[in-house]
Amino acid sequence: LLFIDIIKLMLSRLPLILAIKLVYNRTDGRRYTWAEYMTASVYLLSSVTACSIVTDLFIAPFSSEDIADLISMAYSLVIIFLTVQHIFPCKNIFKAAVKYIFSVLLGFVLFMIYIVTIVIVVLGLLYTIEPSTMEKLLETGTLT
Repeated sequence: LLFIDIIKLMLSRLPLILAIKLVYNRTDGRRYTWAEYMTASVYLLSSVTACSIVTDLFIAPFSSEDIADLISMAYSLVIIFLTVQHIFPCKNIFKAAVKYIFSVLLGFVLFMIYIVTIVIVVLGLLYTIEPSTMEKLLETGTLT
């Protein structure tokens, strides 16, 4: 089940969706549904993907990989801000920028918590299914 691309895509987006919901809960007095937040995050990530394609085609071939990655990240952050501003409009640009920065930081923290939780669950399942393999992993640091 976890090898299906759409499931992996949606599961990896849960921290972003939660961060957007927490930060943009009542934009202009309107409450949005989870489906609207999911749609907003898909729209947001589609914008970032489009940015990455442009960067890969027009910037990466002419510069080093590190420079291309930095340009891509900066370009993506600007596009994400503009997209979020389009989805959840805020009249005060300063307030919009603060909300955006907070949602990015919160999304990063939630993503790290999410990854650590997945690792703990997988290791717990591995220990439950095959304790000797888990003990070998803990002793040597590898499964070889």
